[in-house]
Amino acid sequence: MQSNVGEMVAIRLQQDDSLSLLNDLQRHVASMATQWRTLGSEIREFKQHLSPTLSVKLDSRVSTFTAAVKQAERQLFHLSQQMGSQTGQLSLLCDAMDTGLRAIRMMPLGPFLESFRATARDAARSLEKVTLECDDRGIEIDRLVLEHIREPILHLVRNAVGHGIETPENRQALSKPETGSIRIRAELRGDYVSIAIMDDGAGFNRERIFKKHLH
Repeated sequence: MQSNVGEMVAIRLQQDDSLSLLNDLQRHVASMATQWRTLGSEIREFKQHLSPTLSVKLDSRVSTFTAAVKQAERQLFHLSQQMGSQTGQLSLLCDAMDTGLRAIRMMPLGPFLESFRATARDAARSLEKVTLECDDRGIEIDRLVLEHIREPILHLVRNAVGHGIETPENRQALSKPETGSIRIRAELRGDYVSIAIMDDGAGFNRERIFKKHLH
């Protein structure tokens, strides 16, 4: 279905280009018609110097060409109107199909975030060491996107437990609650969704890391 929508969008874009070229042609023919009407007045002056026979022949050809120009103008106008209407209908159809496809592919972010609760619990090996809170704000995300970000979030949650949050004993010594806290928060920012992962642990020992790299 997605490929069909893509093909329809491509056809719609081609029609947009064709309609633009048709409108340019319509303006060009209209300009030619205006020039022809100007030329017609000059031809009428020139006829005065022709014989009656040649004057009749010239009138016939001028009338034939004038009728052809008017017919071309009418046909281009109707064709432009028809293609414009069809392009608009196709655009509405593409938008409707795209909206339907998005509705099928979108899924609530809440259950996805909640699935990491077990990851945090398993990484902590103790229900008392860490809790995980999720704030999805009712946001929906394309399921394909969720599949791509699952592993990075798993990695960050495990790092928060393994390297960010202290042991219950150390937390108690620091006057912190024995149970650490991890929070996953989603937020809409325009057309983008921002997912932040935070914990109340001490995090990495920066001085130790700095010294290690110096040596």
